[in-house]
Amino acid sequence: FHALLIAEHVTVLNQTPSAAAVVPPQGLESVTLMVAGEACPAELVDRWAPGRVMINAYGPTETWYASMSAPLLTGAAITPIGVPVPGAALFVLDQ
Repeated sequence: FHALLIAEHVTVLNQTPSAAAVVPPQGLESVTLMVAGEACPAELVDRWAPGRVMINAYGPTETWYASMSAPLLTGAAITPIGVPVPGAALFVLDQ
């Protein structure tokens, strides 16, 4: 898969964090990585984010998978899920 990404000159890659974790970032410096579908560990951000755009997309199952997003930077202990996309609102309810 890694060789295919390089050969096809892929510039945007959308994967779950688990799938992205098995792809080495070397040779893919021009790739923007967007992760979604599960929690993104800080270790993955530290490995992939340097020198590229990396975005964490979040959305409850009941909505579009990327109803919130955040650019990711290295060195954060917690990976942010971001803010709602334009035109959307977020409410956290317990009842």
